[in-house]
Parts: sequence; structure tokens; C-alpha cells
Amino acid sequence: MRTKLLSFFSVVLAFSVGVVGTFFVLQYTDEEQETNVENIVNNITLNEIDSIATSLEEIYDATIFITSYYGSSPISTGSGFVYKVENEYGYIITNNHVVEDATSLTIMNTSGKTYSAEIVGTDVYSDLAVLRMSKEGVLKTATLGISNDSKVGDTVFTVGSPLGVEYMNTVTKGTLSGKDRMIETTLSNGEYMMEVIQVDAAINPGNSGGPLCNLKGQVI
Repeated sequence: MRTKLLSFFSVVLAFSVGVVGTFFVLQYTDEEQETNVENIVNNITLNEIDSIATSLEEIYDATIFITSYYGSSPISTGSGFVYKVENEYGYIITNNHVVEDATSLTIMNTSGKTYSAEIVGTDVYSDLAVLRMSKEGVLKTATLGISNDSKVGDTVFTVGSPLGVEYMNTVTKGTLSGKDRMIETTLSNGEYMMEVIQVDAAINPGNSGGPLCNLKGQVI
């Protein structure tokens, strides 16, 4: 009987020691894992590889907001970008339809200052116009890239003023979806076929004339 009792207590003691030992091992392991996880988290450096912030710096302050007037009444708004400074003037590229029929123009730069501008030349078939303004209003000039060097699948972004000055210099990003697309478009003197670049970046009324850029911040 005594032998059986000793055996029973030995089993109970061994079981208790095992349970207690397992508890401390698990607790120590959990604490060690938590410490390791905390150390890993504290030493993680996140790199935003999808950001276009650096590219945007190359073009943002070169982009301007345009208001076209007929007499004293505003008739359209759009975007544009300064591409060069020469002598006393800064020169701007925009779309022809933004300034068509305008008798006067104003531009606003990213500092919020407004300047008058005048049309230097237009081409209705390519829907392009060149304006000039006092170089005092130029904060930055854009760099022109080569469209033919861009490839389908490239990341591109736009800067413009969709829906008016309240959303001036909105940035949208997307993919160059297709090249050499032919579309029919209505110009002031009739219907024409135009060869264009297709992108899936959001573009709204007011973006017209604003730059489409590659990841170098060059206008393509």
C-alpha cells in the first residue's frame, strides 16, 4: 500500500513539475517572441517605392492655371506649363481650345499670384497654343521629354486644375495604356482624326493644357 502511495505521489509530482515547467517555458518563449517582434518592427525602414513625389518636384511649380476672357467675361479655364524663359518673358504651352476666342488671358502660378498673358501662336489641328507672360511670374520651367521613348505600361502622371481654381494643381497618376491611338475629334473648323496617347490617369475638364509626365518629371 505504501509503495502504491509513493508511486501515486511521484506521478502527481512529476505531472505538476511538468505543467509548471511547460508554463514557464511557454511564457519565456512568448516574451522572447514579443521582444524579437518588437525589435524587428523598431528596425524596419519603409521605402515608398511607388511615390512620385520626387518626380513631381520637377514640374509642379511650372504648372499654371489659365482663365480666358471674352471682353470682361470669363469663357473658359484650363491648365498649362512654362517651358522656357527668354528675355523678359516666360513661355507657356497649353491647348488651343482653352484660349480660343479669348480677347484677354490671366494666369495664376502656384504661389497664388496672377499675371496677364498673351497668345503668341496657335495650331488648331494639334490643339496647341503658346502664350507668354512676364518672367516675374515664372517659378520654374518644365523639361520636355520625348514621347516616342515612353513605353506602354510606363507610370505617368498629370498636373492640372480640374473643375476650376479650387482644385488647382491636382495630381493624378496612372499607366500609359496605349500609343498611336487614332480618335475622331471635333475642332472649331470641323471633324478630324488625331493620333494620341492613351492613359488611365484621371483627367477632367480643366486639366486641358496641363502636362502629362514620365517618372523623370519630363513632359511627354
